Amino acid sequence: MGGVVRRWYRHRRRSFLGLAIIRSITRPLTLAVEVADRVASGDLSGQITVQSKDEMGHLLSALQRMQQSLVKTVTSVRTNAQGVASAVSKTSTLRLHQSTTAHSPCACVHR
Repeated sequence: MGGVVRRWYRHRRRSFLGLAIIRSITRPLTLAVEVADRVASGDLSGQITVQSKDEMGHLLSALQRMQQSLVKTVTSVRTNAQGVASAVSKTSTLRLHQSTTAHSPCACVHR
């Protein structure tokens, strides 16, 4: 009877070890997929926490750098777009002012 119990115990221990290995792979991989999906949908606000230095940690670290780079790019594009909009607005105002003054009678002609 002792042999049966030992085999059962070894089998259970291997099962738990296998389950732990599977979870150590699937949890970070699931997190990486969630991060990639979030970034793909345009949400760059989420935090990516890297807790390991293995391959999954390297993958999450790369996703973290990608997200940070995209945030910088989007910020730069937004800033440049605001600058262009401001310049266009000033140009339009200047043209409107020039157009208005060009059509108004000159004060020196009325003297």
